[in-house]
Order: sequence, then structure tokens, then C-alpha cells
Amino acid sequence: MSLPVLAPLGYGADRLFTAHPEISERVIARGIYPVFSGVMRRLTGWIPFSLMELGIAALILGALFGLGLLAVVLVRGIRKGSVPWRRIGGVCYRILCGAAVFYFVFVIFCGANYHRRTFASLAGLTVRESSAEELEALVCALADEASALRAELNEDERGVAVNPFASYGALADEVRKAYGAAGEEYEVLAGWVPRPKRVLFSEIMSMTETTGIYCVYTAEANVNRKMPQTDLSAVMAHELSHLQGFMREDEANFIAYLVTRYAEDPYVRYSGAQFALVYAANRLYRESADRWAAAREHYSEGLIRDLQEIGAYWEPYRDTKVSKAADQANTTYLQSQGQSDGTKSYGRMVDLLLAYYRTTTVE
Repeated sequence: MSLPVLAPLGYGADRLFTAHPEISERVIARGIYPVFSGVMRRLTGWIPFSLMELGIAALILGALFGLGLLAVVLVRGIRKGSVPWRRIGGVCYRILCGAAVFYFVFVIFCGANYHRRTFASLAGLTVRESSAEELEALVCALADEASALRAELNEDERGVAVNPFASYGALADEVRKAYGAAGEEYEVLAGWVPRPKRVLFSEIMSMTETTGIYCVYTAEANVNRKMPQTDLSAVMAHELSHLQGFMREDEANFIAYLVTRYAEDPYVRYSGAQFALVYAANRLYRESADRWAAAREHYSEGLIRDLQEIGAYWEPYRDTKVSKAADQANTTYLQSQGQSDGTKSYGRMVDLLLAYYRTTTVE
């Protein structure tokens, strides 16, 4: 089979999964994907650096080298009066083959999971319209939870919570343990997960307001190593949820909160609680500033300082040309995968939080 044929095959498969989510669930999410992902994460998980980052650098350098070589071939051909079109066509064909393979792999092992059954249905949660009173109650509960956990943490001289873990690896392993515990109750989250990997060029991620990236080709969860530490555990849990086959951003955000609740260490649980609180509080503020102000009374002083620290870190990167372009690119990508509201879909985790809150008491 000619490799370029994989492109239309991939497109056809994507249309099939979109129209028939049950096929995506049974054949891909519960069938092919766990095998592929399980093998890949075992192969790449032991490598301490991000293969995705290395691959991107290699692609950029390769593209620059290839363009330069192509320019040299064209110039020489023009000078000699005989442009080697067959040779150039061969290069273009190989590029087309590579692109077709990349696209097909993406559709089967990533894109299909956008169309699987929702996490809410798999976890027995009922998502419905909620009242402003319910939303306010959720924000108050999350604020109480985060404030109680915050009281257990040490502070630095600025009054900001201190990461108690001796190394990045120790923190990552605590998040992995939390996944193991969550998987005992939620079978769809079960399975070995590797350490999320720190991106060397995290400053670029910050410039685009990106906290983490999942790479299907290397089965890696990559995180921004420069982001505020109190958010790090939740971001790790978010990116690892993609490895477990949940690609929708609202679900990944909710899973991040859910998983961190199973951690033994209060710092990891606090990360998830304040992470969820930000989304819920932002939604409440849009619906009722008065209710938001009332719920704000549940914030401890330490929690407020930590949130201010997070805001201060991201402030220089907000509304820049780079961040706006990155947001538009991410929105376009998410919309192409059926998330019509683009990056705003991250905030839909609040619907899942409300559904979860109705079934259990947020401690």
C-alpha cells in the first residue's frame, strides 16, 4: 500500500469515529490504544528528558537543512539549464509519506479518543444545568477544602506555600501514586503511568501560556518546569489523563482534580483543589459578582497569596501577540477535534465538578 493513502484512510476513520462514538470506545479506547500507549510509555518512560522536545528540534533543523539543500539543487539546476525535477519530486513524495503516517497515527491513537464515551458516563456522573446557588456552594466547598489543605503547608519568607518534595521526581512519583489509588476506584484510570517530563525550553511554553503538552507519538506527558509550583501537581495529573485515553480538555481538568484527591501528601491535594477552585470561581464571577464576593470570604490568606503569586507569574505573558496566536492555534486544533468552544472548553470542567459534588461531599 502506498503510504500517502494513509491520509484519506485517516480522514475516513476520523469521520467514522465522529459519527459512531461506540466504535471509538470499543475498538480504540478500550482496544488498540491501551496496547499502543502501554508499549510506548514503557519504552519512553525511563528516558529522563522529553523526546517530544528533541523531536521538535530535530524536525525544525531537518526542515531548515532540507530547504537549504533544495535551494542549492534548484540554483545548480537552473545554472546548468536542467532542473532535476525527478529528484525534487522524490523528496516531496517522501515528505508526503511522512505527513500521511503522522496524520494516520494521530487519528487512530489520539483523535479517536476525542470521540469516545464521556468520562462522566463512564464514572457514573450526571451532568446537567445547575443553579447559581449550587455553583456558589461548590466554590465555597472548594475554597474550604483548599484553605484547610493550605494550613498544613509550610511557607517561604513571602508567605507563599513551599514545595515540600526534595526533587521533581519525588513530586512526580506522588502524582503517579495518586493515579494508582484513583485507578482502584475508577477502572478507566487504571494502568501504569510514567513520570511527566520537564520541558527544557519551558520559557517558550510560558510565552504561549502553555502549562503542559501531551505527545501521542512518544506517549509523553510534558510539563512547563517554570510554572508556579503549586499548579504543577494538577498539571501533571491533567497531562497524564491524556495518556489514559481522555483527550477532552474539560475531562482532563476534572480528572486532574479527582486524581489529586487520592494523593497522600496535602501539597498535591492542595494543587488539585486550588486548580479546580480557580475555574469554578471564574465561572461564578461571570454569573454573579455578588455571589463570588460572598464565596471569596472562604479563602484563607495563604490561599489568596498563592493565587496572587500564580497570577503575577502569568501576567507578563497575557494578551501578547505570541500568546494570542498560540490561543488561536489551540482553539483551531480543539475545534477540529469536535470541541466547538475551543480553549473555552477547559472551563467546562465546572459542569463535571458540580456533577461530582452532587454525588459526594467535598471534604
